[in-house]
Amino acid sequence: MGTGIAQVAAMKGLDVILCDSHSGALERSVINTERYFKRSVAKEKLTQEDAEAAARRISASSDLQVDATCNDCDVLRPLVSKHRRVPATEHVKPKFL
Repeated sequence: MGTGIAQVAAMKGLDVILCDSHSGALERSVINTERYFKRSVAKEKLTQEDAEAAARRISASSDLQVDATCNDCDVLRPLVSKHRRVPATEHVKPKFL
């Protein structure tokens, strides 16, 4: 579910960090995102340029842990802003198109 949300957010211009404590799940998310953009270009739903731009907005990290059920923005805001510019490590960075 989070992978699809990340894809849509990236296509809308937002920088996104895919996060998961399990490297296998994170790798699947990266692979699924890569597949989605390739398929979207093949079906002419996205241009190559738009897919590449969206792909550049997505990073992946197993370091950040945020409980998605937390509804207290005062707790989440400093945590998210602290990690906003966390670069993805090369081995999990999606390599699109």
